Amino acid sequence: MEEIDSLYDNLPEEERIISTILRELIRETIPDCREKISWGAPFYYGRKSICFVWPASIPWGKLTSGVALGFTRGRELDHEGFLQFGDRKIIGRHIFISPEEIDVEQIVRLLQSASALDKK
Repeated sequence: MEEIDSLYDNLPEEERIISTILRELIRETIPDCREKISWGAPFYYGRKSICFVWPASIPWGKLTSGVALGFTRGRELDHEGFLQFGDRKIIGRHIFISPEEIDVEQIVRLLQSASALDKK
């Protein structure tokens, strides 16, 4: 946990704010999830990987700005066009450039669906 706290604490301010909001939403919505650094970014696990928070300052994420909230089984979620897939077949993500873009209700709904999918 210390490693993850340190990662969040050392992000550039705008990324830290967005990432912290997303982290709290994940932890409140899926209280039994486990946090773990994978690929240099925070991932959240139930039985398997559920989602991740990927700030642009983690270089191999190919983001130029903002913070991505990704779902490892995104294609299986009813996301109403919220997630982008690019060339990925399964993993979907949404990139937030500012904290004001965070739609709490939509994210909570996706987190609940992703958690339920993980428990099946």
